[in-house]
Amino acid sequence: MSLWLIIIGMGIVTFATRASFIFLPPHTRIPTGLQRSLKYVAAAVLPALVVPDVLFHGNPGTLPFDAARLVAALIATLVAWRTQNMLATIAAGMAALFLLKLLPPY
Repeated sequence: MSLWLIIIGMGIVTFATRASFIFLPPHTRIPTGLQRSLKYVAAAVLPALVVPDVLFHGNPGTLPFDAARLVAALIATLVAWRTQNMLATIAAGMAALFLLKLLPPY
């Protein structure tokens, strides 16, 4: 029973935080600290989605990571650092992964 209460509570909290931006009165001011921190959400979400897929994608009984994914992620990181262009970073990472997957395994 307590598991269901936790799941329902998490759903209510998630819905309330997302709906608050819609249902708040029009003249409600968002605190400055919250506004500043929201600028970094996208920069935090992308690595949170990519890193587990890169580091923990190996097959059981092998290395815990796929070398091609790791190299492609490093190439994408280098492109991001040099160009600071999100589209170029994604394109370079995808192209590197595609080309590395074409190589025969050693």
